[in-house]
Amino acid sequence: MKKEIIRLICAAICSAPIIGLAQTGDKFTSTDNLYKEGKELFLEKNYAAALPALKAFIKQKPTASLLQDAEYMLVSSAYELNDKNRIELLRKYLDRYPDTPYANRIYSLLASCYFYEGKYNEAMALFNSTDLDLLGRIEERHRFIV
Repeated sequence: MKKEIIRLICAAICSAPIIGLAQTGDKFTSTDNLYKEGKELFLEKNYAAALPALKAFIKQKPTASLLQDAEYMLVSSAYELNDKNRIELLRKYLDRYPDTPYANRIYSLLASCYFYEGKYNEAMALFNSTDLDLLGRIEERHRFIV
């Protein structure tokens, strides 16, 4: 009987650290981790995989600058994934952040949406209001810093 009790105690002592490590908490999926994961997937052009991490990040009410970047990645992903609401999402982003450094990019995406829908007048108006030469340089300058 004593041997069985000793074995049971030894087994409990040995398995306690394993049980403690198996527990996960909210800190494992912290705000920073969600943002980094979403950003990495977005930069890899894995837009569908980036959406869940970015949406979870936004739900955690991050700082304003990171929120703006995350929402930019979400609306850009919607465009790239040909989401049926992409025009509305892009417009809402511009309404929410009128002074965004990504405005040129958003306007060019909107223009492309209109062009592919056959709305050539709207597309031309947006393309004319966009400085297409700045697109590459602006995107390089704003590389989602964290």
